[in-house]
Amino acid sequence: MEFPSRDANQSGGAFWDYDGPDNWPWQKYRMRYSPEVTVLFCIAYTAVFVVGFVGNMSVVLVVYKNVRMQSSPTNIFIVNLAIADLLVIVVCVPFTLIGSITTEWRLGLVICKLVPYFQGVSVNASINTLMAISVERCLSICYPMNPVGKGICKRVVAIIWIISLTITMPWAIYFDLQPMEEGSDNQICLESWPTVESGNLYFVLANLVLCYMLPLTVIAVCYMFIWQKVSRRKVPGEPVHNGANMVQRSKMKVITMIMYVVVLFAVSWLPLYVAFSLIKFWPLPPAVESYTVASLPVAQWLGAANSSINPLLYAIFNHRFRDGYRALLSGKICQAFDYSNSVRYLRGGGRAGTAAAFKRNNNDYDNGGGRDRNRKTIGAIYVHAARQADDRRTQQRPVQQQPQRPVQQLHPPPVRRPAKSSSVRETHVAEGSAGGPVVQFCPTNGENSFV
Repeated sequence: MEFPSRDANQSGGAFWDYDGPDNWPWQKYRMRYSPEVTVLFCIAYTAVFVVGFVGNMSVVLVVYKNVRMQSSPTNIFIVNLAIADLLVIVVCVPFTLIGSITTEWRLGLVICKLVPYFQGVSVNASINTLMAISVERCLSICYPMNPVGKGICKRVVAIIWIISLTITMPWAIYFDLQPMEEGSDNQICLESWPTVESGNLYFVLANLVLCYMLPLTVIAVCYMFIWQKVSRRKVPGEPVHNGANMVQRSKMKVITMIMYVVVLFAVSWLPLYVAFSLIKFWPLPPAVESYTVASLPVAQWLGAANSSINPLLYAIFNHRFRDGYRALLSGKICQAFDYSNSVRYLRGGGRAGTAAAFKRNNNDYDNGGGRDRNRKTIGAIYVHAARQADDRRTQQRPVQQQPQRPVQQLHPPPVRRPAKSSSVRETHVAEGSAGGPVVQFCPTNGENSFV
């Protein structure tokens, strides 16, 4: 992140540098541009900060609140991409704005070293995450019976951050404060390599090749394989029926979304790489070089703006993120996901239905477009139909009478009674008119017995 000196902009015209009156309130900071351009830059960077911060935080929260989305390897990488974009938004955007609109660096040596370093880390993590997503998509299409597990994805994410933190370490070492002019107390934040050749070599290998050209090449190769497999209209291991066609269309929709993300990343960062390459390796006329240097803040803003675009793409191409964003805006994200999962659980028949749904949607992006069409309508119909069925069963249920027990002869042990006369009676149990046992007295011949 090289910020040109004020003298480098003298041939750029009044639009690009400001020699206004003394009452300009920021005159002591030696603003690089006119007040109108400075305000325009402030608005543009603020918009990127707000949209990028809210959008990427929403992506993380949506996946965090939806347990089913966490089972998707693609979503693991998307969350990692959102974290890398948040790093750009929070750490790089504000300080890049300050360094872009002022000719002097007034934020100190530590910020001078950390801002370029974390900008390199975040860009490296973003492009390598996109490369990992492309490889995972390619494997899921070419080898659908051997999906990439969550454990492997988490290890890949850890490797991505280790590489990103390591490969950009020279920027934290060689960025330093230098005087704007010989003998001047005003300082600027620039790279200070032992030799010019070493700085150029690092830019070519670490930035241009490893952080841009190589990942984009791998991504292009992966999508060539994907297109070759999908164009055959048959995914190995999947039966040829309507369900398989829906899965294939869903996969293609996810692939299209990732392709848009990759293309926008390449286009957003291309002007900055081109500008740095022109400044470092091609001798330019003074006027062209001045405009190239002065346009660096625009190129840096375009690269930072890429961090705020991805959440919008997710909302366009994936209905689960759209539903999650709506739930966040309404403050009902937990209830929304609980309702969605409960309706699917009931429609699937309890645990067995949940297991079947998980098998059908083991990859949220493969099937998660599974396009639960009119999900809320289906859920409402299901609940309403269940209530109607309960009402009908309650109204039509006949009154069940207890079956009458057959007459049972009770045979208790004999009871000895003193004989009073020949008309002594003994008892036996018979069934009365009410269905209960009654005691009847029967004549006897003088012996006590129970009939």
